[in-house]
Amino acid sequence: MTRVVAVNGGLGDPSSTRLLVDRIAEAVGARLGGGAKVEIIDLREAAVDIARSMTTGFASGAARDGVDAVESADALIVASPVFNASYSGLFKSFFDLVDVEAMAGKPVLIGATGGSPRHSMVLDHAMRPLFSYLRSVVVPTAIYAAAEDWAPTSGDTATLSGRI
Repeated sequence: MTRVVAVNGGLGDPSSTRLLVDRIAEAVGARLGGGAKVEIIDLREAAVDIARSMTTGFASGAARDGVDAVESADALIVASPVFNASYSGLFKSFFDLVDVEAMAGKPVLIGATGGSPRHSMVLDHAMRPLFSYLRSVVVPTAIYAAAEDWAPTSGDTATLSGRI
């Protein structure tokens, strides 16, 4: 069975990033059929342990559980909200704990959410380089969702569904 781990770097509750992760995870699960298990990790819930792990130099608690899940996954779905033209600090801190060797060759689908379409370049200018450094295989198509993609009256949700 293929094990896919989806990492939600969203900080809010509710979170548009979590909504995006859920939709991507559902689509990937449907595409892979019954031979796939998709597990979602919310970094928000492990934030304190991630911070503690950064100060001690090794993952512990919920951060360790998340790192173990990511390192043992067959493939990843990752998404972060855009903060100051990049991924969130929590997202970066978490992936700083992951072993580069465990990420080598692992397929990763990247996604991000932001307030406007102009922030979509975060995918190619921040996220893709991060996972390339980790020697992952970043899939060519990335998914970005701006605030307008969620508006029920704009008609853009179909466009987002198509991108997913």
